Amino acid sequence: MFAQVPGAGNVGNEVYAGKTIKEWIADLKADGKQTKHKAMDMLESMGRDAEDAVPPLAALVLDEKESEDVRAHAVVVLGHIGTSSKVVRTKIIAVLNGSVNSMLRAALVHTLGHWHEVGELITRLDQQKEPHAEARREAAEVLGKF
Repeated sequence: MFAQVPGAGNVGNEVYAGKTIKEWIADLKADGKQTKHKAMDMLESMGRDAEDAVPPLAALVLDEKESEDVRAHAVVVLGHIGTSSKVVRTKIIAVLNGSVNSMLRAALVHTLGHWHEVGELITRLDQQKEPHAEARREAAEVLGKF
């Protein structure tokens, strides 16, 4: 899976599918959606080893000009990588709470589960507070795994 680059000793120099973590992170800023999705797939599979990707992933989520599928994918990847930054979590939750896109809201619920944000998940079960049925179903499913 990972291979050490000769002479490299720093985290981020491991090679995965032909690129270093830093190169996969750089691909998050590419113009093409496919390049971004592939980079996110690779970073997601690296888990916490890809924590340097949190700021650019958060930027994708917060960029309202970005496509909804890229934003939703970035939310899910953030859940798998994890982030200890309460600021990042709070910003993402606030932005997606304002979204009318059910895909984004369901992705947020999925990620809340990875972040163990039980209070937020319980809120998602309330039809008055979470108008999107897909997000409520996801919340129930995620809570059932605790």
